[in-house]
Amino acid sequence: MKPDNEKIYVSLGNNCDFALYLREVGKRKLAYPFDWLETSISMLPDLFFNRFKDFLKNVKTNERKTYYKPSYTPYFFDTKYKTFHWHDPSECDKKTREKYKRRCNRLIELMTTTDNEIIFVRIKSFQSGSTGKKLLTWINENENTNLELKEYKLNEKLNPDIKNDISALCKLSNVIKSEYENKNFKIIYCIPEKLYNLSDNLKIINYIQSDSNNNIEIKTYEKSKNYSNIL
Repeated sequence: MKPDNEKIYVSLGNNCDFALYLREVGKRKLAYPFDWLETSISMLPDLFFNRFKDFLKNVKTNERKTYYKPSYTPYFFDTKYKTFHWHDPSECDKKTREKYKRRCNRLIELMTTTDNEIIFVRIKSFQSGSTGKKLLTWINENENTNLELKEYKLNEKLNPDIKNDISALCKLSNVIKSEYENKNFKIIYCIPEKLYNLSDNLKIINYIQSDSNNNIEIKTYEKSKNYSNIL
């Protein structure tokens, strides 16, 4: 591809908010694997390293009943890579697998052929206050059900510490450089403003921002689903 200086934005999760925002502002040109998924940040390096091999090979269907949706809702998730598929059919059928195969191949082709800068974006959708308390109550109830989902929620939604998240993104950055031979990219990790100035997080943020070789940039957002400072 010839460069046209247009940045290409790719969502890394952890939910559908950033893909929705890209669509609203006319920046979502193509569909990629994580647009509508809840994704476990710790599994992203392996998923990219394996070039999405075995993605959706082993899936499990479950039901969830949350504090904001009292009826039971069926969903499926990838048991290896811990991706949760709320916006897909409750069963991972042939059509769904083919859709994700196309999106994975499209992302691989993008990383290996484009001359445009790729901006990968990961949103930290931390939940606190009454919403966080309701989520924690749901996790503590029926503790033997939805175990994978509850583990994901604890790590991604209720943990204010970003140390492990940054570690995973650094690994991902190295994988993209080594396995795809692509250095024209950036990973933006966008966190709520309330987490930015926590002392432990601030140490990590200062370290990351002082290292120009890691391709990682940390930004903040004040209100969910408004990520204008990223573009």
